[in-house]
Amino acid sequence: MRSAILQRGVVFGLLVCAALAAPAAAATISTEMRDFHGRKVPMIVIRGELRVGDEKTFIRRALELEDAVVLMESPGGDLKPGLEIGKVIRLKGYTTLVRKAARCESACALAWLAGAPLMMEAEGTVGFHAVWEDTAEGGVSSSGNALVGAYANALGLPDKVIEYITEAQPEDMRYLTFRDAEEIGLLVRRYVPRGNDIVPDGKPQRPHPLASAP
Repeated sequence: MRSAILQRGVVFGLLVCAALAAPAAAATISTEMRDFHGRKVPMIVIRGELRVGDEKTFIRRALELEDAVVLMESPGGDLKPGLEIGKVIRLKGYTTLVRKAARCESACALAWLAGAPLMMEAEGTVGFHAVWEDTAEGGVSSSGNALVGAYANALGLPDKVIEYITEAQPEDMRYLTFRDAEEIGLLVRRYVPRGNDIVPDGKPQRPHPLASAP
């Protein structure tokens, strides 16, 4: 047990070294105290499109917190920060949460997968697709999907999960449901707010993308 803790500390230390001289982040990554199941807990709130450098901001926030819930709302963005944020989430053992009015897609969804546990509110939106080739021709990036596969394997996710998160075309999106999660062997806890849990910030509710699906 002690060696495992030391190993986690060494790996996290290496990630911290990469957090120097970060460029301005595209996403807003803040630390807040929120009500969560009847108690005040620290939350790292991620909002906005992920860009290179956001992983360094996240590391700085994680340095301050032994335990936290990561509240996520992002349309995605660059692959690298999504994967690096996910690695830190898993190393720290943070919970990840997507609320019903929020969307966590693409690179955000990959980071969300690292939560322990994974939580999603009813009508929460978590969407996956294959990695896009950043060239004039576009299309599926085999090297990018290989990175996603290696990342998912490192998280200990079943092969069915890896197939699921890379199946949709880059210009499309596959939205996770609780039934899907059960079928592919992904343990997702349904989050049910209690009392003043995570008081809404007044933003309008957005329709769920599967609302009109049969």
